This record gives sequence, C-alpha cells and structure tokens, in this order.
Amino acid sequence: MLIGQMIAVERSGQLRLEVPITRKGETRICFYEIPLQFADLVDTLHADSFFLSLFLQSMIDGEDLHVEHMLSERLFYAVKHELMPIMAAFNPLYKKINITADHLDDRPVTEYLPLPKRGIGTGLSGGIDSLTCIKQHFNDSVSPGNKLTHLFFFNVGAHGMGNTPERLAAVEAKFFGRLAQMQKCADQIGLPLIPINSNIHSFFTVGHLECCSLVTPGTALVVQRGIKRYYFASDGHNYEDKFSRLRQGEVCDATEIDSIIVPFMSTESLTFSPTEIRLRRTDKIRLISAWAVPHNYLNVCWHIDAIKRNCSVCEKCCTAMAMLELLDCGDKFREVFDFEKYHKQAKKYFIGKVIAKRNDEPFFADIMNTAKEKNINLYRQTTYPAIFWAYFQDSKIHNFMRNLPGLRSSVKLMKKVIKPNHAEN
Repeated sequence: MLIGQMIAVERSGQLRLEVPITRKGETRICFYEIPLQFADLVDTLHADSFFLSLFLQSMIDGEDLHVEHMLSERLFYAVKHELMPIMAAFNPLYKKINITADHLDDRPVTEYLPLPKRGIGTGLSGGIDSLTCIKQHFNDSVSPGNKLTHLFFFNVGAHGMGNTPERLAAVEAKFFGRLAQMQKCADQIGLPLIPINSNIHSFFTVGHLECCSLVTPGTALVVQRGIKRYYFASDGHNYEDKFSRLRQGEVCDATEIDSIIVPFMSTESLTFSPTEIRLRRTDKIRLISAWAVPHNYLNVCWHIDAIKRNCSVCEKCCTAMAMLELLDCGDKFREVFDFEKYHKQAKKYFIGKVIAKRNDEPFFADIMNTAKEKNINLYRQTTYPAIFWAYFQDSKIHNFMRNLPGLRSSVKLMKKVIKPNHAEN
C-alpha cells in the first residue's frame, strides 16, 4: 500500500485533507473533512491519520506499506515496532509487513502551528460507554487539566461501510441524520460537537468492529493541532471480561485489547487515554441514569436507522433495557425505549437467551450477577421453551437441520410455536 502526498483544500465550507491511496494496484483518493470553523484544530502537516487508520488493512492484505508524506516519528516507531507485532500475535490472519516512510518528524505540530490553548476531546455516539466517559470527564468533579472541552462525531464505519458512489452517499446521509440528533445532545451537555466526515471506511475489507480501535484514534489525529488528549471510551467489557475471553481463546475483535494498543497510538502532539475499562456495563448504567442527558439521547440500537428512538427488540436494545429494569431506572428512559414493545415481543426470549448463554457473553453474565445481587429470579421472566430455543438455535443440530431441505420446514414450525412474534434478538 502506498500513502501519497497529502494536500489540504477548502471546499463547500469544509477543510478537506486528501491523500492518494494505492492498494492492490488501484489508486483512489481518501479524505477527511471538517467544517471550516474548526480548521484551527487540524494538523495539515502530518499524514498520521491516514497511516494509523490504514496500516491494519495493509496487514490484512499482506502488502508492505510506504508513506510519502511526513509522519510523526513517535507514531511511526510505535506502529512498526509495537503495534504491528501485537496485532500479528493477536490475530494470525494479520501478516507482518515492512513499513517505511520518506519523512519523519519528532517535533509536536504546535511548534509549526502554535495555538494559545489546546483542548481535550472524546467521541459522542449516544451510547452507554460514550456517555459514561463524558459524564466522568465533564459533568462529574474532575481537575481542570483533565476536563473535556470538545466532542467529536466521526463517519468512519459506524454508520455503514461501502465503496460505491451510491453506498457512500447512503452512509453519508445516515451520518448527517444522526449528527443532527447528536448536536441536540451536545447542546444539552454544553460542549461543542465537531463532525469529521471521511471515506476511509471504503478502503477496508473487514467490518467496523474489527478496525474501529485503530480508525477511531486515527481520525482523532486529524485534530492533533488543537487537541492534546483524547479519551477513548471502552467497548463496555471491563478488564475481567476482556482477559477472560482472551484466556479462553475466543475470536475477539481488537476492542478486547484497547487498553494495550491505544496508548501506542499517541504522537508528540496528542495523547490517547483509554477510559472506564474498570467498570461493568451495569456500573455505567448506574452512573448515567442519574444524568438527564441520556434520558433523551441514549442510543444503543443495532438498527442503523434508529436515530431518535431505539427499536427496543434487537439484542443491544434488550441488553440495555434488561439492565435498566434490574436497576429500577427504566422509567427514566421511556423517551428513547418502547418498554411495552420490549415486554410484548422480546423480553422472555431475550431473558431465555441470557440464562442459556450466561457463560458465553459477559453482558449476560453481568445481567445474571446483577439479578442475583438484587434477589431477582430471572427464570420467572421467561419460559423453558424460550430457554430451550436459545440453546438450540446456536447448536450443531439446529445448523444441520436448517441445511437439510426436508427438515427446514420443521425448524421453521418449531420457531413459530416458540417465538410467534419472531422477536429480533
């Protein structure tokens, strides 16, 4: 992979950083763009953002990576000598490659483009982890040197991925639709929200979960002129959950090792700090339930079109709603969840899955442990057929029966009897 010379151009009220990327013999323009009113935050000297975001794809392709534009020396060294060996050890599908660059720079960007005062940022997604990070570092008591000053909203894969003009346009439409909702949330919090649009996701051959631990910090490096520290909110699994899954040899995405890899992404200008990994998901819900902002803006839904209100039946929604009810704070979140729909269509099947899969999914174990702490019997909130179905649907027998035409109708009938509403979970 070749990352070419970066240019900065103004276009339609945006400052746009562009770089030609040559991958597998094909050259396309990759860009990041940010509204001009926030241009003073942007590092227009280093191609660090493109380098960090794309080096994992080079490992996946097995292509050597060369950068023609100037890079921060600290980042280059860390990626080549620390991050790449970690990622190769973490996933054998990631191949070790040769990484080279024409120009390395060991000076912070502020020596070239000085600013009188630099800020501290984090992402605002509307999710539990994001809102916990913001509450802990802005609303709660925190020293001035650690207090948030800026929020960010990125289009780098979480809103969809694709590389055709039609797909890119659809992803952008969802990004700007959600941005409008998150702007209202940021206004209530009392911090500026800075959007960064990009087509970086069109260069990936893997899903967003696999690369988000690299592309999110990579995108944050766009603003390393004006941001000196960036809080990287955890994925919701605490240290015990992460290391337990790794010990058991489960196939996990890179978010399981955020606490190890994210600090290596820092440069001479910007420091990355993983946050709240010590907390269980229920701990985070306890924290944010006492804060008014999440009551109107919490968004956890799997369905990408669920902008203002969560679908209330997908597994992510059910996980949050089950925890909210266990913690006696569900009523506070009726603006964003439909609890009647959850109870009617999804709850007993979801609780059945929690019981059946509690040893496989940390969030389910968290729900079971919280119920035990509060002396709540979850078996009374489901049925034995629902528990049986949760065991059965992921079994080898189920997969075998589904693949045999003569038995496929029997599986459908069984599902119809057990789950007449075809709840999504």
